[in-house]
Amino acid sequence: MRVSERARERGIQEIVHYTSEKGVMGTINKKALLSRKRVEEDEEVDYIFEGIWERKDPEWVDYISLSISRVNLDLFKRSRKNFPDFWWAILCFAPEILDHDGVWFTTTNNIYPPCRRGTGIDGFEDMFSEPIPWGYYGYEKRRGPGTDDAWPTDRAAEVLYPGSIPLEHLQRIYVPGKQHRRLVKAWMEIYGVEDLPIEVGLDPVS
Repeated sequence: MRVSERARERGIQEIVHYTSEKGVMGTINKKALLSRKRVEEDEEVDYIFEGIWERKDPEWVDYISLSISRVNLDLFKRSRKNFPDFWWAILCFAPEILDHDGVWFTTTNNIYPPCRRGTGIDGFEDMFSEPIPWGYYGYEKRRGPGTDDAWPTDRAAEVLYPGSIPLEHLQRIYVPGKQHRRLVKAWMEIYGVEDLPIEVGLDPVS
């Protein structure tokens, strides 16, 4: 069984990545979501780079961090607090990207010492196991009666995708307001990108 097939059995419809307005513009410009390393090294978009977090896992700097079904809410809130002048969006990719070569799955935030990493079906399924050790002090996460089958046990679990994700796998973009939708549509026209669904409201945050 392919990972994407198992994901759809769980009811997973979106693999999500939150980014600032600069990230949205850069993604449309390059027609792909790039890893931090590739943004910094690309002369066309390096000027828009804004490091949201200091990297504590340099060996993974050429990977894109995504979440399953819901973004990491704690990091999303802290990003908006630390950069209040930005507006933010959520890029939603099809589950088929989980089948691509080089994709890794983590049980919690990749920087935590007890994080388990794996590939393929086994690595994917481990995201939904329990208990999940996380943090630095022996904490554990478990699934409760309100844990949806489409949610990893720890909301901080990550999908680590190598290099870049072409826009052909992007299903939709969530933006905070109608004015932001108009702006993104204008960027698509400027950079010659086929019109993509843009929805107002950041529902995947909840």
